[in-house]
Amino acid sequence: MKKLIVSVVLCLISLTLTASADFNDAAGRVAEIAAEVSSSENIEMLTGEAAIIMIENDVLKALESKGQTATMTSLKEKADEAIKISAYDDIDNARKSATEFLAELQNAFAVLGGNAEIAIFSDIKTNAWYYKAVKYTAENGIFAGTGNNRFEPEMEITRSMFLALMGRMYIDTNAGAPVAFTDVPENSYYAAAVNAAAAKGILTFIDGDKFYPDKPITREELVTVLKGSMAQNGIDTSFTASSAFIDNDTISSWANDAVSWAAEKKIVAGMGDGSFAPQNTATRSQVAQILYGVCK
Repeated sequence: MKKLIVSVVLCLISLTLTASADFNDAAGRVAEIAAEVSSSENIEMLTGEAAIIMIENDVLKALESKGQTATMTSLKEKADEAIKISAYDDIDNARKSATEFLAELQNAFAVLGGNAEIAIFSDIKTNAWYYKAVKYTAENGIFAGTGNNRFEPEMEITRSMFLALMGRMYIDTNAGAPVAFTDVPENSYYAAAVNAAAAKGILTFIDGDKFYPDKPITREELVTVLKGSMAQNGIDTSFTASSAFIDNDTISSWANDAVSWAAEKKIVAGMGDGSFAPQNTATRSQVAQILYGVCK
């Protein structure tokens, strides 16, 4: 497989393939190629054939025309990487990159054929454990992207972000609550929700005139705000028993009821060792999953 990039180009040009007017026919051949990759040593040729199938069927252009820019971008990146790596004598990496490219190409054909879930953000894969949660919360106006068609699933949720979410779901932000904190600008996207939550007595963990909006929200703060927001919206948040986490003694007194409620309703799971980890923070994908579970 010791080839120069120019050799790959010549190799691709020398291959011939009848263009298929039916995406399903092309997808069938790609599936066959994917099955061959695991046992074949000729990864370069297989990658080249798959690339030609993609080119002759105008897959990238078709995806763009349907507005599937996230799928198009991901496919192009995987194709470029696979073609480049297959030109060198590194069969393990070549097989890995080819497999990823073929999976993306198969997904693209499924999208074009109407047989697949569609990526809603460029950094969210349709097979991610949180895909349905992100899709649901985005489509229902609960969660928004971070710009440039990205969701940033591993980004920590800050206090301001979470209060803004609650403002979209449960907290009445039209009551014109007074400014509650000196570090919450009146024109910020989260001001109405924060001020309303403070006025309704939801922010019991805040002591003083500062909210610290950019501070990552902890797990105990999160369930406290969630429980309070739902209760203020007339939703039953009663529970029957106290939580039994091994680190109950580290949970703040103001969060005990919220943690017990969240544990009983299976809104927030404990850690693998039986602890709640009240001071741990949460990512955007984790919070999307929590809110998805609550809504569903």
